[in-house]
Amino acid sequence: PCSDFTLARFGAQLRFAYREALVQFGKTNLSLQNRYPILYLSYTRSLEGVLSGQFDYHKLLFGAEYNFFTKGLGRTRGLIQAGWIGGEAPYSMLFNGRGSYEKGRSFVVRNTFQTMRPNEFVSRHFVYAFIQHDFGTLFFRTRLFQPKFRIHQAVGFGWLPDKARHINLPASDMSQGFYESGLVIADIIRIPVFNYGFLGFGGGAFIRYGPYSLGNQVMNNVVFKLDMSVSL
Repeated sequence: PCSDFTLARFGAQLRFAYREALVQFGKTNLSLQNRYPILYLSYTRSLEGVLSGQFDYHKLLFGAEYNFFTKGLGRTRGLIQAGWIGGEAPYSMLFNGRGSYEKGRSFVVRNTFQTMRPNEFVSRHFVYAFIQHDFGTLFFRTRLFQPKFRIHQAVGFGWLPDKARHINLPASDMSQGFYESGLVIADIIRIPVFNYGFLGFGGGAFIRYGPYSLGNQVMNNVVFKLDMSVSL
């Protein structure tokens, strides 16, 4: 198999956020809760024969992020993402499964599969959905103790029709569907950060199930993670 290659690529990225509100946090602008969906679009074109490029393919990525509050129930956030590759693309340019589980790096990473290993799955075409609902502070709270219960749900499908082309490489797709659920308790401890706000710490558990579960033992499919958040 070919491990060294040259790519000649160009691309464009678009982001549309209607009436988005920003707040300055140090030298960084943070997006506040937006009642309107935020749309993303990315296009990449690789050219063969231009500037020694060896591959000819198109890569398209689309995402829609939403965030809304329901009185009495809490806040729901979600991301729907889809990708497509047309033409011949090398293994390293395929879409990965957005897995964020690594031993020793056990933090909750938003809009990823918390129980999936990085590059456990690859695909040419995919559809992912990440949903989390925050019920807010339900019990007794103080300035430095404000536990919030949050549930997570993630579903993904990915297809790799040309697995046989990627010789001696892990080429597993998610064509049967990857499913994951989780429960997080956030802001168990809140630490003041100068005059900006609070840094909150909590934890949670996630479980993978369905066609890509890791055997029949429940604990083989459960991952525990720490949660960290910033509140202003």
